[in-house]
Amino acid sequence: MTTTDDKRREPQQGRSVERRQRILHATAALLNTTDYAALNVGEIARHAGTSVGSIYQYFPNKDAVLQALAEQYLVEMRESAAAIFAPRALTLRERVEQAVDWLVGYAQQHPGFHHVVKSEWVSPALREAVEGVFASIHVAVSGIIGEAAPHLAQRQRDLSAYMVMGMMWGVLDKITHAPPDMQRDLVAELKRAAVGYLEAVVRGA
Repeated sequence: MTTTDDKRREPQQGRSVERRQRILHATAALLNTTDYAALNVGEIARHAGTSVGSIYQYFPNKDAVLQALAEQYLVEMRESAAAIFAPRALTLRERVEQAVDWLVGYAQQHPGFHHVVKSEWVSPALREAVEGVFASIHVAVSGIIGEAAPHLAQRQRDLSAYMVMGMMWGVLDKITHAPPDMQRDLVAELKRAAVGYLEAVVRGA
């Protein structure tokens, strides 16, 4: 999943690996404050504390930097989602609150995440991979609803899963950019809204 056929060298030594990661981290941080169109290699280099030439040692252009960042985030998200949505003996409320904490925490720990996976610049292959990860999360959420309400038809489970995922994703960017005290309140409200909605679905309200 690369944006260009011009492949740069993959770092093998510790210092090179660290420099490449610093470039990716600087890019991620910039995505929280800079539009994709305005982002350039020089700006990335300044924030990474390195030279433009150093960036070109690893990436042929800014799209390749963004692609590498998105791929890294996607792999980490797939792994952490598999763990958080694994079957466990919890109530529906506990599962929903756990999922909210996971998604918010993941976004807070991965700067620019919301913009990386939803931006228009991503390649078709990466877009397919992103959709695949979210599809697997949707299946897991639908399964959690089914565990709590086995009487529900599969279509209703799927619709409800889409709704609650959209609810969570829709406010994620607002939460990660809010002041810390407001973040806590927004997370609490998101949990209340998601739990309330799903409990109503389970009751058939």
